[in-house]
Amino acid sequence: MITLKGIEQSFSFNDQTDLITKGEFNAVYKGVNESNNPVSIK
Repeated sequence: MITLKGIEQSFSFNDQTDLITKGEFNAVYKGVNESNNPVSIK
């Protein structure tokens, strides 16, 4: 589980199982924020 801390919120995702898509220069993961709401993380 990876947790990213931003200015106002924290986001968590699993880099092994939550990958949505991957391009040449980036990847998009599904995750959750502190309130357990779904988010996408690029």
